Amino acid sequence: MENRGAVAVHHFDPNTLVFTGISAVSIGPAGDAQVPAFAMLDAAPEAPAGYVARVTSIAGGTWEVVRDYRSTAIYRIADGSLYEFGVSDAQSISWNGLGEIPAVFTEQPKPAGFFVWDGSTWVFDLEAARAAALADVDAKRDEVLASPFVYDGNRFNADAGSVAQIASMAQLATVAKLAEQPYTAIWTSADGVDVTLDADGMVGLAMAAAARQPVAYQIATQLKNQIASADNEAALAAIVWPQ
Repeated sequence: MENRGAVAVHHFDPNTLVFTGISAVSIGPAGDAQVPAFAMLDAAPEAPAGYVARVTSIAGGTWEVVRDYRSTAIYRIADGSLYEFGVSDAQSISWNGLGEIPAVFTEQPKPAGFFVWDGSTWVFDLEAARAAALADVDAKRDEVLASPFVYDGNRFNADAGSVAQIASMAQLATVAKLAEQPYTAIWTSADGVDVTLDADGMVGLAMAAAARQPVAYQIATQLKNQIASADNEAALAAIVWPQ
């Protein structure tokens, strides 16, 4: 019996099931075609841009045309992080980028700042933004209180340890002054300069250190009240610690 020619077979990737190309196989003497693994006699349909043809099962099945997102940036709606196709983790399912986008992903990049997914788009998370703004105010207040302060033309450290030592020395200076005893202290400034202080100077230094605290807390309270009243992203962004 003679060979009856050849027939086209349509190949697909065994992992993605996506159409990969066409080749020819010979038709045997009995009229049968030896179709190789991961191939079909049925022709793959034409797929427009952004789509691919794939079979419905590893055994072949039928062809279907589906969306191809493999060259598109995809993000997790849980936190807006970029998704790597094929990766499965605690935040998402595993997806190869073919077919409809699973509900846990989106093509929309998450805007910078405090945003959450509402089921269809990213929306500003006012409560989270307020909480962060309140924390920033507390941090700035503490930074201001810990920064060096100026007394009598010199800068002095205002960290918790330094303030405690200044307060202790001021108490000794007060006792010495009440007892009409001489008092002298040498205090090193934030710039490394040794400053000589008498009793009045030591007490004045302590008062200068303490005077900043109510002002800083007053500013913090005012800003927190503004934050509580802010109802959008722009209003929150406008609330800053005064220079």
